[in-house]
Amino acid sequence: MVENQRLFAGFAFLTAKPIIVVANTGESSTDTRALEEAVIHKKLFLFHIQGRAEMEIAQLEPEEQVEFLEHLGIDEPVKNRFLRTIYTQLNLISFLTAGEDEVRAWSVVRDTPAMHAAGKIHSDLEKGFIRAEVVEWDKLLHAGGFKEAKRSGLMRLEGKEYPVKDGDVLTIRFNL
Repeated sequence: MVENQRLFAGFAFLTAKPIIVVANTGESSTDTRALEEAVIHKKLFLFHIQGRAEMEIAQLEPEEQVEFLEHLGIDEPVKNRFLRTIYTQLNLISFLTAGEDEVRAWSVVRDTPAMHAAGKIHSDLEKGFIRAEVVEWDKLLHAGGFKEAKRSGLMRLEGKEYPVKDGDVLTIRFNL
């Protein structure tokens, strides 16, 4: 089996991806035990939504959404939870790059080495990789910017093999 996985690794077949079963359980107390057992038996993942309520929430203004979600005892809209579930099932994380004119998120497989993550941005960055300056996004925001993060000692220098973490902000240093 492992040999076959290696053989087909570069093809990214949809049939090799994890399957997520989305169940619209609605607002009633639908009995989903049979579905849950079938999903477990087939080694799939089950994601519950309340379609009608989620549709109504999506049509509200952002401030009203927060109030409505709190009233229902839900932390965040279904789209956020679903995207996080997809990322988890696909073993993906996002790292960020920030420049003068844009901030961009890049998706890579969890624990991708920094040098290979740099290649996701541009192949030249991977070829000439020297190091990555790394700071977590929330610490960067709290510090108030890159200069402040460096001054506060929040920015670190990491080498080629550093496993990029979800939410890392990378500045790639390279030379060709």
